[in-house]
Amino acid sequence: MLLLKQNGNTITGTYESGQGTLSGNVLQVKWSNSASDKQGTLRFVFDGDFSNFNGTWGYNNEPKTRNWSGH
Repeated sequence: MLLLKQNGNTITGTYESGQGTLSGNVLQVKWSNSASDKQGTLRFVFDGDFSNFNGTWGYNNEPKTRNWSGH
């Protein structure tokens, strides 16, 4: 489960350790996972009421080619 918490335009989450910025309905995040010693970036685009999102993510500086969606 991914849990996001917003404070102004800063977002923190509990799925992986990370911090991101929300601009309009687009969330950009840099994350890290100490258990796997990996890190990366993700980008979520939320619908109008923020109840659903579609996004992409990737490791390190690789292109974000993996899909992630939720509600």
